[in-house]
Amino acid sequence: MALTFKVRSLGGKEVTIEMDASASVAELHGSIAAALDFPAQQTLVAVTSSRQRLDPASNNNLADLGLPAGGCELDVVVESKVRARRHVYITEVNYSSEDSQGDMQRKIEPWLVSTDEVEMDPSKTMADQLECAIPSQHFDNGELPDLFTMPRPAEGNGAPKKWQWDIGEKVNLDQTALEIFSIDGDRDLVVVVPMGGDD
Repeated sequence: MALTFKVRSLGGKEVTIEMDASASVAELHGSIAAALDFPAQQTLVAVTSSRQRLDPASNNNLADLGLPAGGCELDVVVESKVRARRHVYITEVNYSSEDSQGDMQRKIEPWLVSTDEVEMDPSKTMADQLECAIPSQHFDNGELPDLFTMPRPAEGNGAPKKWQWDIGEKVNLDQTALEIFSIDGDRDLVVVVPMGGDD
C-alpha cells in the first residue's frame, strides 16, 4: 500500500513523496531530506496534525506509526544550531571525619551551581568552540574545565546536585557538536570547573 506525504518546510519548500507502507521511518526521513536538498542529520520531520516527531534512525515500518490512511502532511525544519542543556559544577574540597590514623579525610566534590542551554555549530569540532561550551567566567582561568556528557534526566528531574563521575562520558574534543549532541537532545553537557587557587 502506497502512502502519500505532502511535505512542507518552514522556508516555503513543498514536495510530495510517495512511499510504500512497508518502508521504514528512516527511509522516509532520508527521502525527505534528499528531496528538499537538506542535510539529513540536521533535518527534523514532524506530523503536521499531531506534532509527532519522526525518529530519523527508526527502522519501524510507516504502517506502524498509526498515520491516517493514504498518508498525511509533514512539517520539516533544518536545525542550523545544535542545542544542548548545560550543567555547571564547581569543585570544592570537603573534610569529613577522621580516618584510622586520626587524619581528616579530604574529599574533592563538584557541586551543581547552574543549568542553562547553549547553542553550538553542528559542523565544528568541540575543540573549535570551547567558548560556547564553557561559561565565559571559567574560560580564561588557566586550567580549563573538564567536559562530559550525561544522559538527559527524565522530564521533571534535574541533574544531580553532586556530580556523579560514573554517569559521565568524557567529551571527545575532535568530534563535532552534532556527533556528540544529536538533534534528539538525549544527552546533556556537563562542565566540571576545577578548584581555583591552592588546594
